[in-house]
Amino acid sequence: MIHVVDNYFSNPFEIRSRALSNSDMFESDVDFLWPGRRWKYGVDQFTVKKILQDVNRITESSFTNPRFHYQIITEEYLRGAIHRDEAEYTVVIFLSPEPPPNSGVSVYGKISDQKVLNKFNLSGIKSNFMRSNKTRIDKIRYGISLNVIDKFFGEENHITNQFNRCVIFNSQHYHKAQRFFGNNLKDSRLTIIGFVS
Repeated sequence: MIHVVDNYFSNPFEIRSRALSNSDMFESDVDFLWPGRRWKYGVDQFTVKKILQDVNRITESSFTNPRFHYQIITEEYLRGAIHRDEAEYTVVIFLSPEPPPNSGVSVYGKISDQKVLNKFNLSGIKSNFMRSNKTRIDKIRYGISLNVIDKFFGEENHITNQFNRCVIFNSQHYHKAQRFFGNNLKDSRLTIIGFVS
């Protein structure tokens, strides 16, 4: 089940401002496993506690191991690749005030076989693209590869990127970010991304 909570924070612009005022804390993934930059564990403890309590209430669980990060992803990264997360639940909170269409998250209902991703070497495709200069040709090749792989996963649920929207779903469901946008911290796709177990 996918849980969507709109108007999630009572102070979303303060939460966003914390990220914007700490741009030097954001780092790229040295292993090239995920796009953009994250401020790992940059979410303050009060906010982490709130999100964890809400996840536990909504999912009727008692998780105690949260990992929450701010993440910014610019348009040079194109769009997300299908994957699963190493957690029980994934949390995405959208923090861009005026996001473009098709920039949310897609969650697949069909649990396809990991062999599909292995067959196409998706991890290698992602890693190569992350390491590339992201030229027009790099993006075209990457986009074609993602399109081929997407076809094996059936219909997905599209959750729109809406400012201050919280999305919670089972981490074992395949999912992907939709289109990335912007060129800097202020105009790009800014989220809190979280993993709870």
